[in-house]
This record gives sequence, C-alpha cells and structure tokens, in this order.
Amino acid sequence: MPSWSRSWDCGSCMLVSLGSVLLGLRRRGGRVKREAGGRGRTAGYEGRGGRGLEILRALQNLALLSLLVNTHCHADHITGSGLLRSLLPGCQSVISRLSGAQADLHIEDGDSIRFGRFALETRASPGHTPGCVTFVLNDQSMAFTGDALLIRGCGRTDFQQGCAKTLYHSVHERIFTLPGDCLIYPAHDYNGLTVSTVEEERTLNPRLTLSCEEFVKVMDNLKLPKPQQIDFAVPANMRCGVQTPPS
Repeated sequence: MPSWSRSWDCGSCMLVSLGSVLLGLRRRGGRVKREAGGRGRTAGYEGRGGRGLEILRALQNLALLSLLVNTHCHADHITGSGLLRSLLPGCQSVISRLSGAQADLHIEDGDSIRFGRFALETRASPGHTPGCVTFVLNDQSMAFTGDALLIRGCGRTDFQQGCAKTLYHSVHERIFTLPGDCLIYPAHDYNGLTVSTVEEERTLNPRLTLSCEEFVKVMDNLKLPKPQQIDFAVPANMRCGVQTPPS
C-alpha cells in the first residue's frame, strides 16, 4: 500500500514564459500534481492521471520545486506532498487552513502564490470539502478547480463534511464568474479529458446547469460507494501525506 501513491507520470506543459513553467506530475490511478515553476520559486497543484521519475530527478538536480500546493484534503488517494518533501529538501507543503490538515504553510481565500512573473490567486470553493480551494492564474486565463468543478461534473458531497448547496454556490460564484474562455483544469476526469472552459461548463455541465434545488436533489441521491482508499488516505492526508504502515 505505501507504494501505491509513488507511481508518477508527466503531464503536458501548460505555461512557459520568461523562466516560469507550469506542468503536471501525475500518479497512475491517482491525481495530477501540477507544478508551477519560476526563477526562484515554484508551486504545485493536486489533480489526476500518468511518467514522472525523470521529472522528479530534473527537479532534484535543478532545485526548482519549492511549494507543493494542495486544493484540499483528498479521500481517494494520498497526496504526494509528503513523499516529495522527503526527496526535495526545502520544499514546503501548502493547503487551506480550513482543511484542518497539517502543512508547512496554510493559505486562505484571497492569498496569492507567486512564481516568476505569475501568481495563483486562492479562491475558497467549499462544498466537496470545507477546505476546498480553486487556484486562478493572475491573468485569469486558467483555473485549477480541484474536485469542486470537474469536466461535465463535480465532486461528490456525501462525505468529509460536504454540502451540495455550498458547492453549487461556490462554483457559480467563484468559478463561473471567471471569463468564459478561462481554461479549467480539474483534479479528476474519468474519460481521458484534461481541460475544459468556464463557458463550456456554464452551458453544458449537466449538474451545474440545474437550479440549486435540483442540484441538491441530484447530489443527495447519487448513492455512490465510499472511496476505496478513504480510511487510509484521509488520515495520511491530514498529516501532509505521511503514511503510517498498517500494524
């Protein structure tokens, strides 16, 4: 089990400008960790997907990665923050203070994470969990929505103090108010997709185009099984991904 979260792939590079890089390190069967790198400072974001030891070695050799930024405390996989902190000296983990999870740095709504000439704005987007945040690039060209907004879907709200009504308002007020051409990079997709736009989700998302009342009814009647890893993942993620071997 401890090796389950250590299989990594490399996702596509999404932003390269003046020494600042945004790319994805993916765990097979887990999520994407998007790394934002710039001269002097880098940041990372949790997501889903697949080749990454060579990227990890490059990060070690170049001493680029300094921040590992989590959108929330996950229930279906273990964050790579603990492992990467152990492999990359000086690297710090970051998570919302409202998550209640341990981290080197805690962020709040409105905080800015800077790398190179870019920055990620922290937008509280609770509902899937109370501590969920969305990270928006400072030019509002892209947003990393974690599990709050998925491609044609959204995160579930039936565990970890989730609330369907809160999630609905978070998405409509904190994400759908972004420009229509803003690229949406979610943490999960089960159909091989990686990106959508605000306008696509505003008009085509089958759940979030409903009224709030209809949305709550749908979410309350999903009747999904609990995540297979929840009993192992949540305690580990509350400790920044530090795993305790089964006794």
